[in-house]
Amino acid sequence: MNWLTQMVDRLDHVKPNWLLVANAVVALLILIAHGGALLMVRSGKGEIFGESTSTLYVSVPLAASAVALACAALIWAGSRTLILKIHAALLIGVAVYLLYYALFLISNGIPTIGRFTWDPVLFALFLAYPVYLARRVFVLPETLRNPAIKYAHVFALALSILLSSIIMWRIYAGAI
Repeated sequence: MNWLTQMVDRLDHVKPNWLLVANAVVALLILIAHGGALLMVRSGKGEIFGESTSTLYVSVPLAASAVALACAALIWAGSRTLILKIHAALLIGVAVYLLYYALFLISNGIPTIGRFTWDPVLFALFLAYPVYLARRVFVLPETLRNPAIKYAHVFALALSILLSSIIMWRIYAGAI
């Protein structure tokens, strides 16, 4: 377990600027992908997206806001902590939604109508990173002595692996 403690301790020393850059890059990628899809939907050529079009109307403004806030924080150093807290709150909301969706898939099965994809790596990223970021910006350093708080993002990663394994099994079982 020593290697895990060392890795967690190293992650806790990542500078806030790098967290802002990482948040901005991810948000920019989401903005490009979902913004393009939303343009297709709005132009009448997006029927291939089916039921997922409603999420575009939420993800595009959130991603644009995250990019704008990250740029502002990189320019105005005094706003970095506040903006990282806003990013953490937004990402926790995304993680809660994804957790709900994963549990929905596990309990109700994989959709048989339309296209369905599941990416365990992205699910792990969007479940563990928000917990890590929230732990970094909302938790006082002295509370990191509590193992449940210190390793919360590791627990979220383990949960994502478990849930993705069940979902992948459901996909495989449905394909047989």
